[in-house]
Amino acid sequence: MRKGAGPEVIDLPAGLPPVRVLPRDADVPAAFWSTTHEQVWSEMLDANGQLHDGPIWAVRSIGPDALVVQADRYKRLAVQADPRIGDLGVRLLGVKGLLVGRDASGTERIRLARRGGQTRIYQGLWETAPAGGIDVRQTLGHQAVRETLLSELHEELGLTMPQDAQERIVAAVRDPIAHSIDLIARIDWPDAVNPRATLCHTGTHAWEYIASAWTSPQAVAAMLANNPTTLSPPTLAVLRWVGWVGCARKELALQSPHLCADPHGGP
Repeated sequence: MRKGAGPEVIDLPAGLPPVRVLPRDADVPAAFWSTTHEQVWSEMLDANGQLHDGPIWAVRSIGPDALVVQADRYKRLAVQADPRIGDLGVRLLGVKGLLVGRDASGTERIRLARRGGQTRIYQGLWETAPAGGIDVRQTLGHQAVRETLLSELHEELGLTMPQDAQERIVAAVRDPIAHSIDLIARIDWPDAVNPRATLCHTGTHAWEYIASAWTSPQAVAAMLANNPTTLSPPTLAVLRWVGWVGCARKELALQSPHLCADPHGGP
């Protein structure tokens, strides 16, 4: 795990840890909802018509040996961003794809997408995609993670996963800014990718991502040189972890230390 004030990457070498689901009211303070909470939520809805409440999985703890979750509400997650409310201890469980492919020349690429202006956080920044919350109505496990990835892949990027592609959980990223913990699912794309096949959305989910592309490590380096804040903080942490930004201490998920930008090593 990389520690610090920003996002932290948690190694999950054995994949998705065993899941334990807590009853709604176990081991946490009472989930009160005051008039101030309701006022803040109402103001957020007025400012962003894309927001809506619903059940979410909230993470209570995570590590290689266990993932402990509890059902909660999206509105309790969202209002934590307002200083009148502060931290309620709600940490959204999501899954984020790490799509890895190679173009016709053999250059390794990952899929990045730019967040729209009405997303909850990190508007306009680039991140690994797709990403989404896991449906609380499903039993939390490998199948739920896979179905979330397949759905978000189609809805957000307009892609269908090839039949011979396999996903595997390689890590999680804890983001104290977004109050979230995302499982990182690597997907090795079996077909040659087209780096010129960018995507600008016009459909139902156009507000989530406004553009996406298969991106090389050289392009990522150029993006950061031009604007150091162009990547979302959790994506920057993940790309450091895999060795695309700075230099990873071990080969980890992408097993490509030759892509390290800093010959003297990184954090």
